[in-house]
Amino acid sequence: MIIPRPSATRYSLVLFCLATCIVLCMVPLQSQAEDGSTPLSYLKQLDINDLQNLEVSSVSKTPQKYFKAGAAIYVLTSEDIRRSGVTSIPEALRMVPGLQVAKIDANKWSISSRGFSDRFSNKLQVLIDGRSVYTPAFSGTLWETQDTFLADIDRIEVIRGPGASLWGANAVNGVINIITKKAQDTQGVEMTSLVGTEEQGLQGRYGGKMGEDTAYRFYIKARNNDSGGRIDMDSEDAWDEQRGGFRMDWEPLSKNAATLQGDIYTGSFGENITLLNQTPPDFSSIEDETINKNGGNLLFRYKHTSSETSNTVFQTYYDRMVHDEYICQYKSDIIDLDVQHRFALGSWNDILFGAEFRSIQDALESSDVVEIGNKTQNSALYTGFIQDQIEIAPDFLQLTLGSKFEHSDVWGDAIEPSARIVMTPNDQNTLWASVSRAVRSPSRGEQSVLFSQIRTEKISGVEVPLLAVLDCSNDFEKEWLTAYELGYRIMPMETFSIDIATFYNSYDDLRTASTDGETAQANRSAYLTELSTENIPTKPAVIPVTLTNKMHGHTYGTEFTLEWEPTPAWRLEGTYSFIKMHLEIDGDKYDSQAATNAEDSPQNQVSIRSMLDLGNHVQCDLWGRYVDSLRISDEIRIPSYITMDARLAWSPSPAVELSLVGQNLLDAKHQEFSAQNIPVAATYVQRSVYMQMVFRF
Repeated sequence: MIIPRPSATRYSLVLFCLATCIVLCMVPLQSQAEDGSTPLSYLKQLDINDLQNLEVSSVSKTPQKYFKAGAAIYVLTSEDIRRSGVTSIPEALRMVPGLQVAKIDANKWSISSRGFSDRFSNKLQVLIDGRSVYTPAFSGTLWETQDTFLADIDRIEVIRGPGASLWGANAVNGVINIITKKAQDTQGVEMTSLVGTEEQGLQGRYGGKMGEDTAYRFYIKARNNDSGGRIDMDSEDAWDEQRGGFRMDWEPLSKNAATLQGDIYTGSFGENITLLNQTPPDFSSIEDETINKNGGNLLFRYKHTSSETSNTVFQTYYDRMVHDEYICQYKSDIIDLDVQHRFALGSWNDILFGAEFRSIQDALESSDVVEIGNKTQNSALYTGFIQDQIEIAPDFLQLTLGSKFEHSDVWGDAIEPSARIVMTPNDQNTLWASVSRAVRSPSRGEQSVLFSQIRTEKISGVEVPLLAVLDCSNDFEKEWLTAYELGYRIMPMETFSIDIATFYNSYDDLRTASTDGETAQANRSAYLTELSTENIPTKPAVIPVTLTNKMHGHTYGTEFTLEWEPTPAWRLEGTYSFIKMHLEIDGDKYDSQAATNAEDSPQNQVSIRSMLDLGNHVQCDLWGRYVDSLRISDEIRIPSYITMDARLAWSPSPAVELSLVGQNLLDAKHQEFSAQNIPVAATYVQRSVYMQMVFRF
């Protein structure tokens, strides 16, 4: 199967976008909204003082100022996303210090926090408006299907470090919380058309009101992306996706509020994948395959506020995903119910507690590569948590104690405590420290799948094909982390701030894909004696591989963010992150051929952004990045690279914005990652240019 070539769809999108531009240019443009404010008023550049006073909720599940939060948190604002020129959520996450963001091919990403990079980065919890999009079947997030109308994103809060005491299992190395705007903040019409060398797209959103208390919006979005640059074969990883969604917010003047929202999507994603066959001498071939994905979700949230220090929140959602590709067909249905209550105990205790129930029903289908033990599985997760914020010295010293308690009928029990202390001697300084415990739960694929993969090895001068058969059983257990963090924020003046976070993480029972050395060597020797006299393999040598918890180790590093505003019209941001990983495998009987490699994440990363208002409604934004080299395996090494993005935007009227964006401008193409566990061919990230028009009324 080959994904349809994008040319026809692309040309139709181009024609539609051009027609849209012509029609819109003929429409009389309003310079002001009905309330007298300009539709582009929110585009005014935030100053550094505003950024430090942003309210965040991911650290403690209660609103608090970003500058005084006791965690390594970074906030991507709506303005950051718009001025960066990115067209997807994964691209926006490149701005976050401590995150490792790399493109595998045109539609697949590796996104991790503080190491352990992979397509399915299993130690990073991801949420959209409180709905977890972490996939329990693969232990990770399918980033190619996580999208929305980007202008509707209010902010993205990213915690580097564990957040398991509130967010539960798999919030080991970080939490990404994507929060969209309320419906009352997205009124009117907004349309965006994009035409570029690598991507074309069209999206529209309409927001309105039903009476005085209820606001709503709905959106539609279509994207079409070209294939990545070829490395050693023709790339067939072009893709397209269509999605739509809605949100309704009911907020009367009383103490109650409710939200109802949902999304639906479908898309086709191409890939080059290595498949098994029975033809010597390679016993494998690279085929062009198509992944068909569709799904949807529906979420309801209700909040009752009793007083300034007491409220109750109830949330429930349903999420369905269908993932259909050659290597594995997967369907899942998730139902989640969550309730939490906050109240004050005296003047110095703020207590938050809650409970959650999650039902997961999924089905996996076997293929030539994957054999499923239990094709269907119904599982349940029961969790509870409690957190106490203690004001030891008001407005100076705060201690937060909390823990999550979880029970899964698949992987058992877990207790994940944490303690955080925050010292704020004045409004310009914040010092914080924490110690936390977190767990990574086994995935469905790690406990009931038989996976086969071909590789070659030279034995006694003969290139021999090896069939590695990975047996995933219930013997694989949870992974554990104990984390120690220290951070400091300082704002010596209103136009300058520094944020420093350091960490030391200790891991136990990490995943290894191990072979018994004696058995593997015996199989190799027996295979050599069976070769024909011409030394031509007629079948591959079978090497059994087992998932175990034989690895342990530690990581340490630092993350640094500097923001400076030389003038009210110019803001600069620089970030630097460093990580060092030391991993060891227990016992000399086990080898580390498929174990997590300590060099699969960049040791050094640098990002520098400049956002400049030139006057006359013109903006010029530059973004440069340096990413260190990687060693995915002994055979796959990816060199370091430096890249630059540029954006030039002009608003001829308050209702129209035109922008020209260039991405990866310093070289024609570069490689960023290569998937190790699933045999999908990587492609180059290419230089690209696009034009975008945004129309609002």
